[in-house]
Amino acid sequence: MHSLRKKLNAKPEVAAFCNACVIMTSTPTGWEALTSQNGFKHHNRHELVCAARSGCPLCYWIFHCFRGVWKYGVQGHLYLSAISCVQRPISVRYGVAERPRDADSIPAHFENSISALKATLEFDPPMVNQVEELYREQVTFLIEDSPLFFQNESEFNAFYAREQVRVCRSITKTLTDKISQTIRYCPQHLHCPDYKQPKLPSRVVDIGSNPLRLHVSEKHERGDYIALSYCWGIHQEFITTASSLDSRCEGFKIEDLPLTLQDAVLLARNLRFKFLWVDALCIVQDDTRDKAIEIAAMGQVYKSATVTISAANSACAQDGFLMSMIAEQSFLLPTRAAGFGILKVGLPQSRGFQEAEPLETRAWALQESLLSPRVLVFNTNELLWHCQTMPMNYWGGRSEQNHADRLPCNIFGATDTNIADSRDRNSRIWIDIVEEFTKRSLTIPGDRLSAIEGVASELSRIWNDEYFVGLWRKGLPRLLSWKREYDANMDDAPELSNLFPSWSWASVNGSITFCVMEHISATLVGISKETSLSEKLFASLVIRARLWNSQQLTTLVDPDEMHEYLDTLPWRHTDDSYYMVIGYSSLWPSPVHEVVGVRLHKSTEDQFKRCGAWRGLSKMDISILKEEQDIFTIN
Repeated sequence: MHSLRKKLNAKPEVAAFCNACVIMTSTPTGWEALTSQNGFKHHNRHELVCAARSGCPLCYWIFHCFRGVWKYGVQGHLYLSAISCVQRPISVRYGVAERPRDADSIPAHFENSISALKATLEFDPPMVNQVEELYREQVTFLIEDSPLFFQNESEFNAFYAREQVRVCRSITKTLTDKISQTIRYCPQHLHCPDYKQPKLPSRVVDIGSNPLRLHVSEKHERGDYIALSYCWGIHQEFITTASSLDSRCEGFKIEDLPLTLQDAVLLARNLRFKFLWVDALCIVQDDTRDKAIEIAAMGQVYKSATVTISAANSACAQDGFLMSMIAEQSFLLPTRAAGFGILKVGLPQSRGFQEAEPLETRAWALQESLLSPRVLVFNTNELLWHCQTMPMNYWGGRSEQNHADRLPCNIFGATDTNIADSRDRNSRIWIDIVEEFTKRSLTIPGDRLSAIEGVASELSRIWNDEYFVGLWRKGLPRLLSWKREYDANMDDAPELSNLFPSWSWASVNGSITFCVMEHISATLVGISKETSLSEKLFASLVIRARLWNSQQLTTLVDPDEMHEYLDTLPWRHTDDSYYMVIGYSSLWPSPVHEVVGVRLHKSTEDQFKRCGAWRGLSKMDISILKEEQDIFTIN
C-alpha cells in the first residue's frame, strides 16, 4: 500500500484521467467496449483507489459512490457502459458550419450520442455476503449537454485546459501553512480555549523520529500532539499487541502502516508536530486490562489534543484520506476514439456524494469529534475546520455545523456566555446529541452507552447533574419522551433490554427522537439502582404523574389524533397497558392541547415497564393533569 502515498503538490492542476479511462475513451477498442452490451472492463478496487487519489475525476466520484458497498478485501471489477440516446445535436465549438466539413468522419457515437455513463460493480460470488447479498451495484452519470466537437487538436486542447475542473490536492505547503495559522490564532476566538501544553497520553507515536516509534510517556510528561479519528474498516493488520509492543517502541517504517495512518503521519509532520495519537498503535489491542484503561481515558485524549484529524471520507484504514479533491459537481470527459470530442459529465443524484461521510456513520466517532476542541475534517469534496467559535471551509466560505457538532465551550476551559443552569437548555443539548448519536452504527450493540460516556462525564462536571443510564436527573421526566424510529431493520436488531432498564433509550436499538412539549406535569420522586451478578443494571424511577388505562384514555384523547410509538415490534395490546402523561403543549389560539406521554405495561402492583411513547390531541381542561396523580415505579 505504500505505493499509494502522495507527495506535497504546490499548486492546483488540471484534472488528468487515469490510463484506463484514457484507453476507454480515446482508443477504438476501448470505445467499442464502452458502447457494447457488456461494457468496458475498468479497475479493481485497489486500482480504483490509486486512480481516485491521483485525481482522475471519473474514478474519484465512482469510488466515493461505491465506497460504502465495495469494502476493502472484496474482490470484483468495475465495468463502464454507455447509454445511448437518438440523434442528439452536435455542438461545433469552432467554425461557422453546423456540421464540420468532414461530417462523414464523425463517429457514429456522436451522431447517436450517449446520454449517460453507467458504472457497474460485479463482485465475485464467494464474497457476496460481505456486500449486502448483492452481486451487482450500479450508478449512472448523466451527460449534461450535447457533445462538443473540435476540428483540430489545438482547439481541443485549448478548450480542455481552460474549462476542465481543477484538482485540489488534499494537502499542499500553502494549505498546511494556512492550517498552521488557523491553529495558532484559534485561541483568540471568542469561545475557544487557550493552549496549555497537556499531559501526554500513556503512549503516542513519535513521528519526529526515523523510523517511527511508539513512545511510552513518563508519568508527568507533557507535549503537544495530534489525535486521529478514522474508520478501521473490516480488518486492520498493523496494530499494537502484547507481543509486538517492544518492537513498536524500537521503531517501524511508515510504509508498514495502512494508508490512512500514513496520511496522518504525513499531515502531522507538515504541521510540525512531533507526536500523533492513534488508537490502533497506542492501545494494546489484545490486552483486556490495557484496553479498558485506555478506552476510559479516550475522552481526555481527544479533549487535550491540539487538533484532531477527522478522516471522514475514508471507509477503512487502507484507503487513506489525502485524496486529490474535486469540488465541482461536473467534469469534462475527452474522447479521442475518432476526432476530438468532449462530454460534460454530471454527478449522480441518487447516492454516493450526497450521503453521509463514512466516519459520520460511526457512533464512536461522534464522541471523538465532540470532545475535540479543534477538528480538521477531510470530507469527500471539502476540507473543513471546526472549533468552538468559527467553522470554516478551506475551499471557500464558512462551514455549517449542526447543534450536536459542538459541546458547551466551558468544557474546554473557555468562557461560555450562556452557562446558566437551565434544565431546558441542557435537555435540548442532550437531545441533539442522542438523536445524532443513535443515527449511527455500532459494531457491538452493547457499547450503546460506553460510546457516549466520555461526553456525559464532561457534561456532568459542568452541569452539576447526575447522569443516569443515558438520561439526566434534572432532565427527568421530560427526557422519558424518547421514541424509537421505525426502519426496515428494526425487527432484526438485537434488543438490549437485558442490559439496561426499559425507561432508558439505551434499552433499544435504532434511531431515537424526542417528543417536544412546552409544559411538564409529571415529576421525578426518586431513583434507585443496583447491578446484578449478570451485570444487568437494575434501575428504577419513582414517578408522580397522571396515569390512565386504555378505556380512560379514549374518553380524554381523540382516538383519531392518537399516535403510538412502540419500543419493540410486534406488540400485543393487553388490558395491562397504561398511559402516563409527561406534559403537554398548548396549540393556541385553539382550545386543543397536544399531550405527550409514555406507554407502560403493568408487571406487578405499582410496578411498570416502559413499552413505548405516545402523543395525542385533547380538549380537556389541562388542570386535570395535576389532579389525582399516581405514584408508581418504572423499571
